[in-house]
Amino acid sequence: MRIKILLPVALSALIIAYAFSFSKPDPPSIALKNNLFALDLYKRISTNEKGNICISPFSITTALAMTYAGADHHTAAEMAEALHFDSNTTGFHNAFGRYIMTLEKNTQGNINWSVANRMWVDKRYNLLHSYIDLMQTAYNSPLQPLNFIQQPEISRETINTWVAENTEMRIKDLLPAGAITAETKLVLTNAVFFKANWLNKFQKDKTKPDTFFRSDDSKVMAQFMNRRGAIHHLQNNICQAVRIPYHGEKQSMIIVLPLQNIPVGVVEQMLDIMSFNDLYTNHPQDVILSLPKFKVTQGLNLVEYLKSMGMTSAFSDEADLSKMSQAKDLQISDVIHKAFLETDEEGTEAAAATAVIMKSGRTSVSGEKAPIVFKANRPFMFFVLDDETRSILFMGRIENP
Repeated sequence: MRIKILLPVALSALIIAYAFSFSKPDPPSIALKNNLFALDLYKRISTNEKGNICISPFSITTALAMTYAGADHHTAAEMAEALHFDSNTTGFHNAFGRYIMTLEKNTQGNINWSVANRMWVDKRYNLLHSYIDLMQTAYNSPLQPLNFIQQPEISRETINTWVAENTEMRIKDLLPAGAITAETKLVLTNAVFFKANWLNKFQKDKTKPDTFFRSDDSKVMAQFMNRRGAIHHLQNNICQAVRIPYHGEKQSMIIVLPLQNIPVGVVEQMLDIMSFNDLYTNHPQDVILSLPKFKVTQGLNLVEYLKSMGMTSAFSDEADLSKMSQAKDLQISDVIHKAFLETDEEGTEAAAATAVIMKSGRTSVSGEKAPIVFKANRPFMFFVLDDETRSILFMGRIENP
């Protein structure tokens, strides 16, 4: 019997839609490819990291897209393969800029959403004007000189302050001590902030303490939000999922809950063949929803994960980032990411930031059916998506709310 599996992108429909398109990539096609990268990366992170996980694939791909614009030859080819990017052309980066603007347009009047990009360069280091112009036109990324050689710590604090201010103080100390050195030449940063109310809020008087069962068989008490109503739901032989829309119905949170006795890791490893498309096309069902309030913050250095995906030369003396500088001496030293997400009765607040650091190298429902019970009292996955493009803005795992 063929098993229907649940998943985060509508692969079949989108692949057919774009297989015969030779025009410049549009936001849905970029979102699809970014989601493929997100799932590849998440599979590696979830295997290696224990406990709660939270990342913003959107923030990561945006910072890496800015880096990709400066890559050439073998380095560009490796990045394109690992990141699922199209050819490194001005057209691709302008399309990525349109993708960012589409996400912003979809939030207007409904939720609080902001994206900020910036280039931080050592004041003695010269970037190519063509690269600077592309960063400003496609990514709205201004250039700010700093004194990395003589004032590495002050420079680090300046970047961290900018990140905090552009994430409503939710992401602090993105760059740890020692991340900026006298050898640092360029830092590319992205910061994103998201705050949205549920379309149908949970009533606070219905929030009750209950038991959450962790993967190691230990138990913790958590505050569970409870609501019954018309909710998009589906289930297969390993998990069930619900889609909870935010105000404006242009963004949603999807909760994926493994069935009893199925580890969350089993579901995570099937992500590359999963799609949530039915959660957007089927009819809402009568669901009794019980979801713990949760808050998660996580910082990661992504270098080894990106290397495992085939992006290797960018971190070595063989790096070709010659579209950034005539000096042709740059290589990536770190890719640092930090994300925050909190969900309660009102809605969701989330923020993330990514820094790519480069140094000089070589130097309504019928009442006839019984309601569906969806009780997330064991480890589950969460996704925050833009509904139009299906872009994964945030994703992660809750092992302990």
